[in-house]
Amino acid sequence: MSERQFFTGPMLNAYPDSMGGTLHEIVQFLKKEELKDIFESFYILPSIFNSDLDRGFSIIDYSLNRLLASEEDLKELEELSIHLKLDFVLNHASVLSP
Repeated sequence: MSERQFFTGPMLNAYPDSMGGTLHEIVQFLKKEELKDIFESFYILPSIFNSDLDRGFSIIDYSLNRLLASEEDLKELEELSIHLKLDFVLNHASVLSP
């Protein structure tokens, strides 16, 4: 039987366009010394995936949107020991979605 991991520490919830525009700006914010070890997880709303409308809820596909985030940003979050939480937005698929 596999062990389940539950996160009970503080979680930061944010829209990237309300905190600089990209995941990179949020990671830089989270790297501030005064925030060290404060947040256990980060819930980015709505996503860092490819979307076209509705402030990001209209998902085209689940590829990483390079305008919003990079692999390096994800690695930096991991190095900060902050777990990333994302929405799997099925009910808001874009008309451009395959």
